[in-house]
Amino acid sequence: MRNTIVHLSKSSKMVIGTLVMVCGLFNLPPIVEGAQKFDATVIDTNGDKSHMKNFRFYYEEQLNDTPFVSHELRYMPVKKGASTIQVQFANIKKIHISSNGKEPELTIHLHNGKTGKFPLGIAGSFRGESDFGEMDMPSSGITSIILKK
Repeated sequence: MRNTIVHLSKSSKMVIGTLVMVCGLFNLPPIVEGAQKFDATVIDTNGDKSHMKNFRFYYEEQLNDTPFVSHELRYMPVKKGASTIQVQFANIKKIHISSNGKEPELTIHLHNGKTGKFPLGIAGSFRGESDFGEMDMPSSGITSIILKK
């Protein structure tokens, strides 16, 4: 009987370890983490306003010879020197994007009144749901984003 309990304990650890590894491979968020959803008003380079629900930053990366792995973030990855800063959507009031043929530069206005200018850390786009369906807007095609919780 004691050997059975020890055996079950070892197999349970293997199952949990395998689940953690699989979640890591697919970049799934932890189960306990509640993903806060944001709405946004996005103004594109033509001056058109679009309202998006479940707003997020989206990019794809390729690991070795594997297919692309998609990532949906609820923060802005921006560069400051050699580091990358993850500015949480919950702290952002609005973002102004300017691109002069180079990588986009973001001016981020926080709810606490602070403002910072940063280059975009990862090339990507913005996604969300509109009344007509899923929207995908490249960062180079946007001038302003106003976030709402």
